[in-house]
Amino acid sequence: MNSRTNPMIPFSLRSLSRLTTALVSMVSLTAIAPAFAQDIVQLQVGANTETVAGTPGAGFATQGFSISVDNQPIAGAIPPYNPERSADLALAAADLDVRYDGLGVRRLLNVVTNDLRASYQAGETISFRTSSNYPAYIDRAEIRILDLSQRGHPVVATIPAKPNGSSSWVMPIAGEGDYAYALRVFDAEGRYDETLPLTLTRSGKPLAGPETVGGPLLAAGEGEDHLRVRHIPVNGGMITVSGRSAGGRAVSVMGEQVPVDPSGRFVVSRVLPAGDHVVRVSTGGRRFARDVNIPDSEWFYTGIVDVTAGYSFGGTSGHPDAGYVDGRVAAYAKGQMQNGWTITAGADTQEGPVEEIFSRLSDKAPHQVLDRMRSSDDIYPTYGDESSWYDDTPTDGAFYLRAENDTTRFTWGNYKTSIASPLLLNTSRDLYGAELRYQSRDVTANGDNKVTATLYASQPDTAPGRDILRGTGGSVYFLTHQDITGGSASVRVQVVDPDTGRKIGTKQLTEGK
Repeated sequence: MNSRTNPMIPFSLRSLSRLTTALVSMVSLTAIAPAFAQDIVQLQVGANTETVAGTPGAGFATQGFSISVDNQPIAGAIPPYNPERSADLALAAADLDVRYDGLGVRRLLNVVTNDLRASYQAGETISFRTSSNYPAYIDRAEIRILDLSQRGHPVVATIPAKPNGSSSWVMPIAGEGDYAYALRVFDAEGRYDETLPLTLTRSGKPLAGPETVGGPLLAAGEGEDHLRVRHIPVNGGMITVSGRSAGGRAVSVMGEQVPVDPSGRFVVSRVLPAGDHVVRVSTGGRRFARDVNIPDSEWFYTGIVDVTAGYSFGGTSGHPDAGYVDGRVAAYAKGQMQNGWTITAGADTQEGPVEEIFSRLSDKAPHQVLDRMRSSDDIYPTYGDESSWYDDTPTDGAFYLRAENDTTRFTWGNYKTSIASPLLLNTSRDLYGAELRYQSRDVTANGDNKVTATLYASQPDTAPGRDILRGTGGSVYFLTHQDITGGSASVRVQVVDPDTGRKIGTKQLTEGK
């Protein structure tokens, strides 16, 4: 349409059927001179040359190939049967879902009263509800009743329980009436986990609770974690089962009755050890089985290799001509093993001559202030969204390694000593070097580790500093030393009597709060 005298070139089509035929020629018609604008050109439709004789994939069977969708053959040889796919289809048809959520597990252990009350009358029966997402690791469980009115808070009652179930206890008629309860679970070797103690009070009159105010509660405390003592090694993968039960019927997952809300929805998670397992789900008289495999390890890793080559001509500078090859290697890896070990490693040689690339792994760069900043707020006050970042390999050098499990942690990189003891010493230093921490699985009667050890070695490049600043009501305070290690600051506010100088109170501040 390049004609300036006739920007709109009219043409006509006598019928709708010609529209398809003339579609190819419409572009050319608009570019023809106006004298031919009334002509209609009809093109002949060519023969279809893409017709294929026979059924697609007819020769696949002889070559061992097959195409199938949901175990239904489409073309080629008969495909091998996939029982997992058939199980998934059956589960989806029943509005159920079974999935594997990875090795990064978070254990949950909780016990509460069924009506979430903390006060009961003397002689009233109290029902407790226990919940845990790792019953496969628990051999037995008990609810311990502590008498808070006696010195040392002795255990006055031990109630047998299940990891997921209900138990009851009668509030005593005699006594002070100040009690607490906690759930303790044991594995086959006698190691135990325990929840935080919650209080129970005996009252002289009945108090209103959720059951009398808003109706009965469903699965009180489900999905909450009140763990205080953790000594059972829990390593494995998370399996989550969710869906809807028609008519709110009872649902059983791996032999356990699970709570179902009034709409019929339910969700339950369980931690299983590595290996092959069968997840069985029963609802409304129907039974489903899904085979799952928990892997021995999971890894995430990434890296870059950057090489730059060039040749420098001396020119007028007087230097001789020379070639150079610079390179950089950077990598990050993190893996979780089923035996409980987590490995985190990172390395960055920075840019430099290729022949020195591995020798630079021992170099340190403590003066790179931007790399030491641990909070993104120090660089960008706002991102405009909820983006966040954190440094998983904090190190002043070119290499970082951390290996840890429930009892042991080894670190090469940046670490904080954080040794606190009321009988020995208190020290908190940010260092670069090697650190080894160990705590035994054996515990005392109070749940403390019998053996705890910390070893570290470092050539300190930093020195501790302390500034005392008077509270003037201002918002800006200047430190004596400006270049400090990021994240090493510890701020306390002390209230001092102006007359006697005695410290009245001390509060430890937390960054960002």
